Amino acid sequence: MFNNYNLKMYVNKYNRNHSNFGIQLLRILLAFWVVTAHCYYPVHSKNILHFYKSNKFHVPTFLLITYYFYYNKLIKKDITKINQRFVRLFIPYIIWPFIFLLINNLCHNLFNFQQFFRKINAKDYFIQIIIGRGYYSYFWFMNILLFGTFLFTIISFIFHKHFLFILQLLGLISYRIHLSPFYNHLTVKDFAFVQTELILFIEMMPISVFGLTFGAKNIMYILKNQYIKHIIIQVFLLYYVINLDIFREHQGFLYQSIEKNTIGAINLFIIFSIFPFENVLNQRIIDIIKIFSNHTGGIYYLHAFSKFYLGKKIIFVKNKTLFGCFIIIIFCYFICFFGSKLFKKTILKNLFI
Repeated sequence: MFNNYNLKMYVNKYNRNHSNFGIQLLRILLAFWVVTAHCYYPVHSKNILHFYKSNKFHVPTFLLITYYFYYNKLIKKDITKINQRFVRLFIPYIIWPFIFLLINNLCHNLFNFQQFFRKINAKDYFIQIIIGRGYYSYFWFMNILLFGTFLFTIISFIFHKHFLFILQLLGLISYRIHLSPFYNHLTVKDFAFVQTELILFIEMMPISVFGLTFGAKNIMYILKNQYIKHIIIQVFLLYYVINLDIFREHQGFLYQSIEKNTIGAINLFIIFSIFPFENVLNQRIIDIIKIFSNHTGGIYYLHAFSKFYLGKKIIFVKNKTLFGCFIIIIFCYFICFFGSKLFKKTILKNLFI
């Protein structure tokens, strides 16, 4: 356990290192969860299939982590870091869909097959950039993340020290909208693209605000003081969230179980962020975690694209097996590893990290 002096020393050391191995490990596990959610179909296990259908707090956990670490940039008005954040998000958001478009159309012209079932044109690309779901639908998350980051940044500059309170109110309002007749009216339509993005933003807003709130309170440092007790409580809560039918399913789109997703994301975040992995793992394992976690973004960008083309040649990928998912992850990792080395001194490195 930490006493107050040791806790302060740990926080100072942590701030100097700018890393948390638990969070890095969690990002790797979340990346694996995302890949398996999209590329794995457990034919012989109804329990695993039920888990994937009923537990979708992998993406909310990514949001919680993102905004937890973004809070300091907002409160300090660190323009350089804020600009770097937008560049890191915007570069893959606009460039990868264009690369996928070129490869899709090249395969269409030369081999008479294509990932997106047709030749993609400039209008399709424009729609993709505007809403993140034109033809490569997996970038809806990037769209929500970019819009949320932009909105939160503007509010932080307008309201200064009170911006977190304003965002907390917006989080509460978005949750109320989620449970209102207005939200039900949105969801009974034919899911027009813009409408769908509005629904997804409403569903993601509460967990985003939790991330900023935890960042403001430095929650991982506070809980470190009695991390064993807090981890035991969070493990129990996580078990209840996953295995007990506590929360009612609401009408919605992808992430309508806001309460379940929020609590599940918080459980995972606290467990991994306060467990002292740096004290129980040897340096080699820590180095592997750091190297691999540097490319979780790239794995997310590429996994669905890779699934399609690898599935043309590799039966494990085509049949959506767990082994096929590992193949996809390894393939994406090597692309990201060498790509980041090749473009290390340019903004294109953001395509792979």
